[in-house]
Amino acid sequence: MTFTNAIYLDTQALYESRWPEGSPRLREFCTLARNRGIPELVPAPVLQELEQQFLERVEAANETIRAAQKAVEKLNSVGWQVGVWNDATELERYRDATTRLLRDLFNTTVPVTTAAAAELFERALTRGRPFHVAGDAKHAGVKDAVILRTICDDVQRRGLQSGGLRHG
Repeated sequence: MTFTNAIYLDTQALYESRWPEGSPRLREFCTLARNRGIPELVPAPVLQELEQQFLERVEAANETIRAAQKAVEKLNSVGWQVGVWNDATELERYRDATTRLLRDLFNTTVPVTTAAAAELFERALTRGRPFHVAGDAKHAGVKDAVILRTICDDVQRRGLQSGGLRHG
């Protein structure tokens, strides 16, 4: 018995799965879903958010490396060098790894919603879903709203009765 017609993976779930390498647990999850005939899907906004987070981590690492460079320069009497990462090279490696993992594990990516900003803004103003979840003191932001709306649009476009969201 199938309880859901599709599984959508959120940023946190993929990040915790060592994206873009893909943990053994993620690979097993996708294999089980595929064996049960349940498509596992990644919304395009999730991929965009993961890439931005990667770039931010590279920049934070480069800041640490730059600080180490300064410390090494003060001590340097033998010509040691500490180099920063090349953002373009690291981004290319990241995108290559992402492409491989998407090809290996996922049915397809889901295009970003075409919902109007006005609709999302109205939901944010009135604290409508997904900007407020009952019992949760924290409110979701625009990124979460776009991801959720992307999933809802895709469920409707595919004519599915349900779709599960894997978050964290």
